[in-house]
Amino acid sequence: MAIQALAKKITLDFFFDAFEEKTKAIISRLDRLEQRTDRLETRLDHLMERFENMEGRINTRLDMIISVLANQQQK
Repeated sequence: MAIQALAKKITLDFFFDAFEEKTKAIISRLDRLEQRTDRLETRLDHLMERFENMEGRINTRLDMIISVLANQQQK
């Protein structure tokens, strides 16, 4: 009986050690994914800012072109 209890304890210890290692690996992976997500969010914010700046410049140039064309049409 004592041998069975010892075998059961060893089996459970082995299982919990393996479970703990897997859990640590999953947490580590989640941490890396979170860091990557943060970097991607920062990059997306930067790209959105650049897009908005570009959009503003394009609109300004279009307004200038429309103004020049309107002036030429009036002549």
